[in-house]
Amino acid sequence: MLSVRSFTKEDIPRVVELRRRILDWGEPPSKENLKEFFRQTFLENPWDKAAASSLVCQDDKTQRIIGFLGVVPRPMLLNGTRLQVAVCTQFIVEPAHRGLAGLQLLNTFFSGLQDLALCDEASENVRKIWQFLGGTTSLLYSIHWVRPLRPCAFALSAIRNRKQLSWLALAATPFAKLVDFLAVRIPGSHLYQSPPSVPAEDLSPKTFLSLMSDVVGNSQLCPEYDESTWKWVLDRSERMVRYGNFQKVVVKDKTGEVLGWYLYYLNRGGVSEVLQIAARKGSVDDVLGHLIYNAWQHGSVVLSGRLEPRLMQAFSDRYCLLHCGGFWTLVHSKKPDLLTALCQGNAFLSRMEGEWCLRID
Repeated sequence: MLSVRSFTKEDIPRVVELRRRILDWGEPPSKENLKEFFRQTFLENPWDKAAASSLVCQDDKTQRIIGFLGVVPRPMLLNGTRLQVAVCTQFIVEPAHRGLAGLQLLNTFFSGLQDLALCDEASENVRKIWQFLGGTTSLLYSIHWVRPLRPCAFALSAIRNRKQLSWLALAATPFAKLVDFLAVRIPGSHLYQSPPSVPAEDLSPKTFLSLMSDVVGNSQLCPEYDESTWKWVLDRSERMVRYGNFQKVVVKDKTGEVLGWYLYYLNRGGVSEVLQIAARKGSVDDVLGHLIYNAWQHGSVVLSGRLEPRLMQAFSDRYCLLHCGGFWTLVHSKKPDLLTALCQGNAFLSRMEGEWCLRID
């Protein structure tokens, strides 16, 4: 007999053992780091845990924990009305019990008090279970984009780790550097880089909070932050140094008015992951252009992020490549207007509002 209940601090050692046994390969985080992660992320986050709590699935006969589903509440606004979103992550189930235990965990989660259940880094297997229980795949928010900045270096990176082709990558490196050097300096080239015409500076929490409703408030669904919740999200993002140096940039016009901002990891010589782009109407190209130039100027090979559907034309104009798959964004709600906002791409839903900040650093 299996039962599902709320996750408590007494469960942490057993959940850590479960995760290390099922998910950790190579050099996993230490037990102490994992214990700290589960405690801080699911029991000490700054939101109201009564609105949505993490879950464990337990074998009543042996008292073993055989499944875990991490849940973090995230308040958002739908047309100005506050509602509760619950983001789920760290879906872990013993292989021998994945059918029944996985279904029970997700079904209990769907029956919670939240207005919207969200998972935005789901595998194909999780997607199948989610949809079987009545959830939906938000295809628009499952689209990712890449913008090559040094395309030859990007192509070589794909073959460098293949033993049979590593010699080719080594031999072609000087030629690739020359082509990449010329491609961004030839006017008319799709890769041409010119210094942005607008200034920028570090995005402070005060600036972000004061402008959030102005810049993204025209979305039907948008996140709600205050000083403590924004600081919590930022702190977690900044600790993930394996992705690069976290950049918070606000872009202004020549009069000092804010046009928008972007948050990303600057990874010199590699992939720079973008977490959030926000821009006032008519200023998207300035903000996106500034991001592309900033990443190129500091040595990034490629930019990558999740598409903000309303900015699709701007991404296309800047020669970004779009693809779907890998990670899926899944939603579940009994409110048709919520699902409509997501299906129509009328939500401001960046990686900062999803599972990214709930990763183990």
